Amino acid sequence: KRFCDDLTNAGLEFQTQFRVGRWTIDIVFEPEMLAVEYDGDYWHSLPSSIKRDARKDADLRKKGFTVLRIPERMHKYKPSDAVNAVAQQLLRIRKGLENAS
Repeated sequence: KRFCDDLTNAGLEFQTQFRVGRWTIDIVFEPEMLAVEYDGDYWHSLPSSIKRDARKDADLRKKGFTVLRIPERMHKYKPSDAVNAVAQQLLRIRKGLENAS
C-alpha cells in the first residue's frame, strides 16, 4: 500500500492486481507493458518462490511485458530509490516506443 501511495504521489498512473493469464501482477503500467512486482523479503527468498517468480517473469516476458522487481528492503530503507527505479524504467520504455515510431 505504501509503495503504491509513493508511486501515486510521484504522479505515476497504474493499475494494481492486474491479471494476465494465470498470473496476477502487483502493479501494471499497461500502455508501456511494464509489470512491477513488489517482493516481500521473506516470502520471495524461499526456494519455491524464487522458482515461481522465475516462471512468472519468463511467461510475462513472452507476452511482451518488461518485468521490474522491487525488493521490500529497497522501498523500506530508500523509498525514493524504489520509486525512481520504476520511473526510470518507464522512461526507458517510453523512449524506446518513441524511437520505434
